[in-house]
Amino acid sequence: MKPFIAIIDDDPIYRNVLVNFLNQNLSTCSIHVFSGCRSFLEFVTANPDVNFKIALVDIYMPITNGIETIAFGKKYAPLVKYIGVSSFYSDDISKSLKMSGAVGYCSKKIEDILICVKEILNNNNYFTEFNDLPIKKDEYNDNLNQLDASEISLIIEIAKGLTSKEIANKFNLSHRTIEGRRSRIIQKLGLKNEIELVVWAVRNGLY
Repeated sequence: MKPFIAIIDDDPIYRNVLVNFLNQNLSTCSIHVFSGCRSFLEFVTANPDVNFKIALVDIYMPITNGIETIAFGKKYAPLVKYIGVSSFYSDDISKSLKMSGAVGYCSKKIEDILICVKEILNNNNYFTEFNDLPIKKDEYNDNLNQLDASEISLIIEIAKGLTSKEIANKFNLSHRTIEGRRSRIIQKLGLKNEIELVVWAVRNGLY
């Protein structure tokens, strides 16, 4: 049986992208996704024979964040190797992850995750300072803190020049859903149109 990798992340768009990428680059593993801590723990306790090797845990999740999820995971599924993932680096988070028993910490860039997973599969720890990211969290525009991971993912696709239809096809969502999210983001950031949104994304290091 192939070893399993769990992805614990509340953003369905990001989960889809990461699953597709890992399936293409880690054919020796099976990927299983969970929307949060509770669904993951319920599954592993109900299915003790499933051989989870690694759990990729989003740090910034509602209800139960990544640090708490890993702490619970170490209690109920102690053999799993936990990796904290985030779009932002923090020394405090890195220290907290190590204290909680995590064996890795990396950015949410899918290429970085692949490197981290391969290191963990080779029985190495992998903690990075995200030196390639343009700006750390505390230096970002304050408005960035108003956005969730799904909204940030959408902004990145818009900045790439993709249309709502192309984004909808990419993430298996409806055109209307993408249009609605696009409008809400522009309104939330106090911008006038999509051009200003792209400029905002560039200034804040998202593209």
